[in-house]
Amino acid sequence: SKKFLEDFLKSQNIEWKTDPMNFQDAFRRVVARKRINQYSFEKIKKISEKICAYGKSRYQIELNAVDFLKSSCQISNSVFLTIIVNILISSLLSLMMEA
Repeated sequence: SKKFLEDFLKSQNIEWKTDPMNFQDAFRRVVARKRINQYSFEKIKKISEKICAYGKSRYQIELNAVDFLKSSCQISNSVFLTIIVNILISSLLSLMMEA
């Protein structure tokens, strides 16, 4: 928990700072956090499943785009490597959300 982490850091003489922006409703992440904290576990699970499904479809679209670029354009191998690495990172993030 957050309290455990704060206490542990304090015991190691490591200063804990809270970002004041974490409490400002002007930031979407703050509003989203507040809303999510009100949701049931089942609702969060359903939202997570939708996000993962979106990630999988986006991954497939990106793979199709890479195939198109390979067949239609002259792009160096290093650029293709960058594209593939980005796709893999996106995929890993999606898989992590499923777990």
